[in-house]
Amino acid sequence: MNKKKLFSIILTFAIVGLLILSGPTQAVQMSINTQKDVYSLKNQVIFTMEINIENSERVPLQNLNLHITHNNNDIKKCLFNLTGDPISGCSNIEITPLAIGQRGSLGFGNNLGTGFGNNGSGLETATTNFGYGYGYNQGKLKYEIKWRLKDENNLEEGAYEANLEAFAKLDNKEFTYLTKDKASFIIGKNKENGKPKNGNFEITDPNMNKILQKIEGLNDGWNITSIVFGDELPGEWNVKNPNIKTNFNFFEINVNEDTTNGNYNIFFSILKSELGGISPNDIKLYVYEDNEWAGLPTTIIDSTTDPIQFSAKATHFSKFLIGEKESPSTTNQGNSGGGSSGGNFILTSPTVLTSVPFAYPDCRTDSDCRDGNVCKNTRTSYYKQCVPKEQQFIIRNKQNIPAKTSEPQLRDKITGLSTSDQTIKSNPLISIIVALIVLGLIIGTILFINLKKPKNPPYVQTF
Repeated sequence: MNKKKLFSIILTFAIVGLLILSGPTQAVQMSINTQKDVYSLKNQVIFTMEINIENSERVPLQNLNLHITHNNNDIKKCLFNLTGDPISGCSNIEITPLAIGQRGSLGFGNNLGTGFGNNGSGLETATTNFGYGYGYNQGKLKYEIKWRLKDENNLEEGAYEANLEAFAKLDNKEFTYLTKDKASFIIGKNKENGKPKNGNFEITDPNMNKILQKIEGLNDGWNITSIVFGDELPGEWNVKNPNIKTNFNFFEINVNEDTTNGNYNIFFSILKSELGGISPNDIKLYVYEDNEWAGLPTTIIDSTTDPIQFSAKATHFSKFLIGEKESPSTTNQGNSGGGSSGGNFILTSPTVLTSVPFAYPDCRTDSDCRDGNVCKNTRTSYYKQCVPKEQQFIIRNKQNIPAKTSEPQLRDKITGLSTSDQTIKSNPLISIIVALIVLGLIIGTILFINLKKPKNPPYVQTF
């Protein structure tokens, strides 16, 4: 057999095998996230929910459900329609559609959807053929949902989970799509007890571990209790309010032995979305001692990850706060000109700092903005600023540079396959498969041209 033909056959079987092993690609993709990991009982939990339907699908979506649980007990089941109107169970909940205009066209045709969900007998990733009828094809549904905790009665503190459910039905065929990864968060506080191992106490609770990861330098016989709170000073603490710029998280470490004059390493982290425009270099761990909040030596372990990883050294255990430290350049401003300026600043030249207050439209996250505006880095201020959502340019070094699109689409001109970045992230094999298909087509085309090319007869010179 021709070696070129043999290579083509092997490549074809390899591609088919990868497609089989990768299983069905999720063309109905759903996600749910919270802006923070810990909320006080006075806060409101803000969820961002998204449903993406690929262009090859048509799904007869009916209603959506926000399902919140605590210790495997149902807390909330807020059922609402696709336009964000509550149907049932949505007390103390506000639903804001963010991308309802992009939900795709409602048309008639064969309804077919592949995604993770409940088929009535269990959870699986499956393709459901609903049959012919009306359904939504290529598009996106996105919502912001606010849950007002202060208006809830008898809400327990601890770890919570939230899931998004999308109900699809046509005639007698139905399927409930679910988010594979639930949103987990803490309300009030959460606690973990245990003993060190080899001198280290690692936080295993998945919600607490997002903030506090590990404590080093302990004795294995000690009993450790770690408690994580939100960004508000716990009411049960009889301590002074910290006089720093920004509070991120309070936590407490209690030991059944005297821990003074020790040498302990505390490892913690902060989400990049929570930092906003704050530099990781301005983050410090504080400890409450002698009726004051004192800063501890704090080191950035890794600023490339999300969340960003930090460590700090402590000589004893007490109440702690992750916060933004005061900048030396702002606390000593104006001594020669009649008083200290303090406050925040923007860089107006390489050597001049100008004091400005932190006030609207300055922002750190989208939740600081009003009227549907979003928080963008304009590069002209120490802080981000609220700008209209439709604004497509950001200011960078006083030049207008187009902003990156939030949902880039990759269109392969040879195969005609369309794949979003979210699809590739959810199933990395897709990128490999697409690359192999393109490579196979190129090699096959070259082989086909070579085989079809007529062979020239030997040149014979006549006289």
